Amino acid sequence: MNITVKINEEKNGVELHFPAMPSPEILDRLRADRAWRYHRVGKYWYARRTPATLAFAEALEAGEAISLSVDSPQAEKPAKSQRKPSYEMKYLFSGYRDESGEYHKGSWSLCDGLTDGKRAYQIEFCGDTYGSLPIPKGAEFENNSDSMTDYFERSRWYIGPDCPDFLGCLEAWEKQREHDRKRFEKLDAKRGAMNDRESRIAYKQRLGLNRTDAVASVDREDEAKRRKEAAEFAFTAEARRLAELFRDARESGDDQALENARAQLAASVAAYQAEKRDERLDGQRRTTLSMLNTARRRGNCLELDGAAFVMTEAYYTEMFSGRKGIEYGLTAADPITGDTLFCGKFNTAEARKAKIVELLRYRNSPSPAEAPSLPETEAAHG
Repeated sequence: MNITVKINEEKNGVELHFPAMPSPEILDRLRADRAWRYHRVGKYWYARRTPATLAFAEALEAGEAISLSVDSPQAEKPAKSQRKPSYEMKYLFSGYRDESGEYHKGSWSLCDGLTDGKRAYQIEFCGDTYGSLPIPKGAEFENNSDSMTDYFERSRWYIGPDCPDFLGCLEAWEKQREHDRKRFEKLDAKRGAMNDRESRIAYKQRLGLNRTDAVASVDREDEAKRRKEAAEFAFTAEARRLAELFRDARESGDDQALENARAQLAASVAAYQAEKRDERLDGQRRTTLSMLNTARRRGNCLELDGAAFVMTEAYYTEMFSGRKGIEYGLTAADPITGDTLFCGKFNTAEARKAKIVELLRYRNSPSPAEAPSLPETEAAHG
């Protein structure tokens, strides 16, 4: 069997790609060696890159006799059948069954889309019907409606890596994603949709783009998809690692191991939130730089002493009094980094001009002690 070994530099991992179903002997070895895991979507086995896993992969590729990696906890003892973990509830791709066997339909999703990283490495379950759902131990629910009964109903809950049933929920999310992928493939085949690169380029050309712009648009979409998949892979891999730390600590009954797992969870959450915060700031800077370029083309951008001032004017009419007037907007930013220095509105052009002078005096101050206090935003005044 032609086995392909790939090195994932970004994730520091080793991947085993099989052209067909591996033999039972190879599968038993991979399952017994806890260093290797199966990627359900990519259809390959992967492990962290170490000398042991590299030697294991090279021996497998060469067709030599393979033995367990030295990293594996079972390297010095015979392989035994994998016992299926027991969870408080039975988690399925489309919902879960509680202890009484009642089925609760809903959908699973990763909490990786929040810009503040508030629920880092957590999984969300959203019930299809609004009501009171049983939740596993350690999970927390969120009441998210305007109804007074919302205080007593639980239709949306979250579970983190420190909960005993987290790995079961993660497996349910993976099964749901694989189910959705197959379903969409069937729908595309039924509609006759062509998702190859040339078909997508031709579709964009029919929308009015020329060949160059269509190719660039498809490339951007592919790059965004790759970045999203890489971020999703890193999110689930870290969540699984943390959940396994808590699982092993609970099984061993070691309080020190449990404290270490909590410390690693807190550190991972803090790092993830810092990364999300940097991404949000980078997005704001890119938006500001784009606004400055647009203002330059329109001729309403003034650049003085390393600062760019975008000035706008807007007519307004008050709803009840009927009073009319002009709002004079001002946005000051660093034209190099895109950092916003000030954003506000004024009732007179003279007040806006005075603010520009104040901002320039602040930037040219020799020391922070001599600079006047400068708020980031200011409301309209007059």
